[in-house]
Amino acid sequence: MIYFTIILALIFRIFYHFKFSNLNFHIDSATYLEIAYKILYLDFKSDREYYEALRPPGYSLIIVLSFFNQHLLVIVQTILSIIGYILCFNLSYKITNNFLISYIILVLLLFDINGVNYERTVQTETISTFLNCLVVYLTYIAKTRNSNKLKIAISLLIAFSVLVRPNLISNIILLFWLSKTFTELLKLVFPTIIFIIFWSYINYINTGYFIFTTLTYNLYFFFKSIDKEKLIKDLKIQTMADSVIVSLHGKPPAQIIFLLKDILNVRVIDAYITFNSFVTKQLMPKYKYRYINSVISNFPLFFSMSKNQEACHNTPYKIKGKAFVYIDCNFNHERCKIPQNAQVLWKCYNSKEFLDQGSMFNKIWNIQGYIYNIITKLFLIIIFIELLLRPITKHIKEDDFISIIVSYIIFSAFITVLSIAYLTSRYTFPFQPFIFMFVFYKSLKIFSIFKK
Repeated sequence: MIYFTIILALIFRIFYHFKFSNLNFHIDSATYLEIAYKILYLDFKSDREYYEALRPPGYSLIIVLSFFNQHLLVIVQTILSIIGYILCFNLSYKITNNFLISYIILVLLLFDINGVNYERTVQTETISTFLNCLVVYLTYIAKTRNSNKLKIAISLLIAFSVLVRPNLISNIILLFWLSKTFTELLKLVFPTIIFIIFWSYINYINTGYFIFTTLTYNLYFFFKSIDKEKLIKDLKIQTMADSVIVSLHGKPPAQIIFLLKDILNVRVIDAYITFNSFVTKQLMPKYKYRYINSVISNFPLFFSMSKNQEACHNTPYKIKGKAFVYIDCNFNHERCKIPQNAQVLWKCYNSKEFLDQGSMFNKIWNIQGYIYNIITKLFLIIIFIELLLRPITKHIKEDDFISIIVSYIIFSAFITVLSIAYLTSRYTFPFQPFIFMFVFYKSLKIFSIFKK
């Protein structure tokens, strides 16, 4: 039955691919490709003016290993995605000892249209989900077998996952559960520290800043929590030589950076550092309680699923002195304009209208959205009820690993909320299998209690 379901999922993806033959680009896709070409040419010194140090190299390395072939990358992501879901099925079955519950979770994951779209997108969601599934599964196996070799493998996988997506540093909480002593914990965390230091040093050599990434999105949360019009209309940016007044006119932070670059006549990364320094040293201390309130109030957004809809983006880059451009299209296949004298380096293909409102896929997508939203909301409801009924239910025996999964999800949610400005389903997606696992496990427990 499992093999039949997997074959059916593959057929579903093949049919989906031929019906919607475009390969999706997210607005961030070009930044991963930029790093990929720098890795390929081992050249981080050219085009320093526009190098932002936004992305660590994990996902870009996967693009390189896929030979910059869009279709091969999609195949790799699809295979890894399905393997990750199978691991989640096995883990769920080990924990619940219930085939039906585990099978339902597998079906929900395999036939999630959102997930299929991520597999066809030059973005980290699919790889992040696979790494999470693999790390959590191996953590369970390593604990039951007490295997030191598996612990080392998990440690290296977590280190690599941070290079793919920095907020996956939340996976480190699993090492606390695996470690018997503080010394062992330090040994397991060591690869992650080394990877972070290594990439920060690469950035230091090429930018002058010892920094892992400039994506300090928690600052943007701060801007959301205050009266932007009143406080930031004329933002004063102090530089070493003079002070410059920047009129933001409601521009989002990403646009602020490039506005600063032009006004201060500096590199993009200098604008990032200047902006972040101004906020952390001058504004954050003054409005720290508003920032804390913003983080707390946005925590539930982590458990709010939505469709993955992205905008059209067109960014030129210079590689080895040549002008290139990455062309990406949104889900409605709007044609992006190509700048003159630019070679198309990577593109998605214009085809039929994608998921129009009357299509069968759109209807399925909407139904899935409602189901997944209910499940994610149930996670919070169950946690709240359990806290209230803890004195009554504390005698009820359950798998210890479920407690680990709960801690893992909540810790990951807080790390994400602290570091990401605008939460969408993209950021919840890599943790979706474990939310499903917890909700179905608890539902099974509740059902068994009432059955008795």
